[in-house]
Amino acid sequence: MSSKYRHKYQHELWVYGAMKNRCNNPNNPGYKNYGGRGIKVSKRWGISFSNFLEDMGPRPTPNHTLDRIDNDGDYSKENCRWATRREQALNTRSVIKIDGHESLASLCKSLGITYDGVWRRMRRGMTLKEALYSPKTDKTKGCRAVLFRGKQFKSIKEACQAFRVFYRTVRREGQFL
Repeated sequence: MSSKYRHKYQHELWVYGAMKNRCNNPNNPGYKNYGGRGIKVSKRWGISFSNFLEDMGPRPTPNHTLDRIDNDGDYSKENCRWATRREQALNTRSVIKIDGHESLASLCKSLGITYDGVWRRMRRGMTLKEALYSPKTDKTKGCRAVLFRGKQFKSIKEACQAFRVFYRTVRREGQFL
């Protein structure tokens, strides 16, 4: 390969070398996630960089990196693409794909709920479906009515809002006891 050719496809050559190293070199820090899991480089690509470049072409933009479509599949023409970092981030083993959405985060956004809220519910023992689709609980449910300065309120917070008193101050001072 000429030095001019090598310079023109410098990044692709680096990607090619890193890919082979991750899959074939047990001393590579990433080997456990690639070669250690049985992921291989196709025979065609293993033979030469020219074959890799012929199948993949140059990367479309500097923002694109090599991505395996099936994370458990080998590096091959059929299973690889140039992808943006965002596309790659959504194509990892840790991303939960659900209900036709590319990720749990995008599903939460479409439902108008927070991703963190879903995880909090799941840590409390809810299934994913319950965490996504259960209505928000009323935090005042089960509380007794609050009688404050002759008026009845559903909660301490509601009374504080009505009288423009900070809820944290009331709780800290114990004034509602």
